[in-house]
Amino acid sequence: MLQLEIARAALANVVAWLGWLPAMELFRSLCWCDITVNTPADGPVLDLPVNVGALQFRLLKQTKTDRTRTADLILAYSTILGLRPGLWVSRLQGLLGLAYGGTCRSEDLVFQHHNGKPWDSRYFREQYLIPSLQAQRLASDAALRPYDGSPSNTLAEKFWSMHSFRQDGCSHVSQKCARCLCKVSPDEVFEHGWWQVKRESMTMPQAYNEWSPIDRLAISQLCM
Repeated sequence: MLQLEIARAALANVVAWLGWLPAMELFRSLCWCDITVNTPADGPVLDLPVNVGALQFRLLKQTKTDRTRTADLILAYSTILGLRPGLWVSRLQGLLGLAYGGTCRSEDLVFQHHNGKPWDSRYFREQYLIPSLQAQRLASDAALRPYDGSPSNTLAEKFWSMHSFRQDGCSHVSQKCARCLCKVSPDEVFEHGWWQVKRESMTMPQAYNEWSPIDRLAISQLCM
């Protein structure tokens, strides 16, 4: 049970930061049948380079019901900063027996308690995110040192919702990081999160562009 919880928390953490998913879509909508895994060995299926894998997410209602539509979000199987969402999907599927005809069904929520109720943002943050960050701070993580618990300067206030993941992820890719290969353009940022934007709010190029899988996963693969 503990292994399941840790694997779920790790996957939630990495997908929230890489994919910028709102809490409702991450915890209350995402089912196993909404995720397609292309391992690095299967990369050529998506016309990807050798040893480059991907995770495809179906998030919109019309995409969930029409399996021929292009996935709404594509993430790299592993990233330049060493994040490995593909590994955590594989581990969690193995623990659930999903790949071996176990009790987990493809229509089950990815993030749920043992009684079937979905996780929510508060549970994830209070049970896993904040305690993990506090432990890292006590271990002298320089980036977390300023959050000393004084008024308006706590980790809980910094990570007050899943929006903080989207904000931090977007800010990160918009500037050149020493360990990343590039910073991204506004068009790339839009393409990464286009499925959250109403069509009437898009420009004509944004509405009609069809980026290739390798272009769509470049943000998570090369910049995160």
